[in-house]
Amino acid sequence: FIFSPNVTYNRAKNGRGSDGLRDLYYEIGFSAEFSNEVLENIEFGPTFSYYYRNYTDYEPGGNTNRDDHNFNVGLQATAINLIPGIVILSGYSFERNKSKLASEPYRNHSLSMSFVKSF
Repeated sequence: FIFSPNVTYNRAKNGRGSDGLRDLYYEIGFSAEFSNEVLENIEFGPTFSYYYRNYTDYEPGGNTNRDDHNFNVGLQATAINLIPGIVILSGYSFERNKSKLASEPYRNHSLSMSFVKSF
């Protein structure tokens, strides 16, 4: 079981975010993952992460308030030496972002597969 807390402060000064406004914010959250051996060289388990992000100056000179709650749940699998000398990492996750701004909520599904060779 791995639990990782997170605190971030993004002190954007003059930049513009993807929506044309700067992304000055602070964020607090955590991630957790659990993995259990299900076969000799295969581990499987759930993942979860959450963060709260408060944009402290989302619209410079304006009055738009924005804060987001982001949830991410998923499953991960690790196969060791299924292919000799290669670790296979795979996962699925569902991400849900809730925001005060009507244009910013979203949902994402993600699939991943990585092949890792150490040398």
